[in-house]
Amino acid sequence: MNKKKKKSGDKKLSHTKVSYKNKRLITRKIDETTLLNTLINSMPDHIYVKDLNHRFILCNKAVAENIGFDSPEDIIGKTDVDFFPPHLVKQYIQDEKKIFKTGIPLYNREEEVVDAIGNVNYVLTNKVPIFDKKGKVIGLFGINRNITELKKLREKEKKYIETIKRELALAWDIQRGFLPESLPFIEGWNIAAFFTPAHDVSGDFYQTFLLNDSVLLVTVGDVSGKNISAAIFMSHVITLIKAFTEMLFSEGKNPLDSIELINKYICQYNPVSDLSAKFVTLFLGIINLKDGSMEYINAGHIPPYFISQNKQYFQIMPTSPAIGISKSAIFNKKKIQFTTGDLLFIYTDGVTEAKDLSGYFFSDLRLKNILINNNTKVQILIEAVKNAVNKFCEGCEKSDDITILAIKRE
Repeated sequence: MNKKKKKSGDKKLSHTKVSYKNKRLITRKIDETTLLNTLINSMPDHIYVKDLNHRFILCNKAVAENIGFDSPEDIIGKTDVDFFPPHLVKQYIQDEKKIFKTGIPLYNREEEVVDAIGNVNYVLTNKVPIFDKKGKVIGLFGINRNITELKKLREKEKKYIETIKRELALAWDIQRGFLPESLPFIEGWNIAAFFTPAHDVSGDFYQTFLLNDSVLLVTVGDVSGKNISAAIFMSHVITLIKAFTEMLFSEGKNPLDSIELINKYICQYNPVSDLSAKFVTLFLGIINLKDGSMEYINAGHIPPYFISQNKQYFQIMPTSPAIGISKSAIFNKKKIQFTTGDLLFIYTDGVTEAKDLSGYFFSDLRLKNILINNNTKVQILIEAVKNAVNKFCEGCEKSDDITILAIKRE
């Protein structure tokens, strides 16, 4: 009798343990489901699961609200056909069929969606296949992130960039108007120039023009900085050079005195104390075409080369500081003499400081070797320098403007 009671008690206890275990499993399952729903419903992204018939079997509040429903339960069992225009549904189903067939996810696809009131929005869609234990695709999991505002911002940015490009192109056209349309043709002299900006506009410049039939002005300059302010400053300096040199020459005065006037003007309206202040290095030469003499000022500019026909050379060192640094600066003048075959090669540091992929400079040595080994027409010489720099910098982004002006007495 006691044994029967004991067996009966054991069965009851065992049944109680099983019931308790099942209850724990059920409770755990409910807790997990509640946690999952809480997590996905708190997220702004559209989260959903679909079966092989493209039906929603799970979705969050964001999906329901976008379509115009209060609860995700209203979406379950339905497909995109029930909510979206045919042209959008066609693409959605086509993508999903491909995922079901290949098992390959779809990542970061930009798509159109239509909300409950008919507004077109844009989402970044990710859809990944769901596999069973045997590796068979049984559905997909999707997340759509609303990028409508981001896309609008991108469109505004694109339009802004296009506007800037148009304005820079216009600025370049205006700036190019300050450079010579053509170079003077002078019997017994050979003149050539090359100019290329690193970006849309440039702080480099060159100019050459006749003050009368026997006096030629040549100049090359480099404004500090490489942005549009440098280009504007450059245009301003060229205007001042042309205006002051012609005025002084017409008055019977030395056109090189224009440098002092320009310096005082710039220092007055472009004070060095201003952090945005600009200065300009400049070589200005006045050549007497009859006797071959040249008087010049080198205002802090990279030294030009003066090379004779027999390959003897020297560099024309600065005679004064750059323009725009000191209102009281003194600009000393010096003279050199051209004889037959002599070459003056003026350039900006964009030539010698051009870099290759390893960060090495083209260097003054490479330039010098080209100059002394090419006793030819200046057009051919400039082409040789240009080709050498381009080859040296192949594969690199331009880092600085390049300007060259060469004058040879024949």
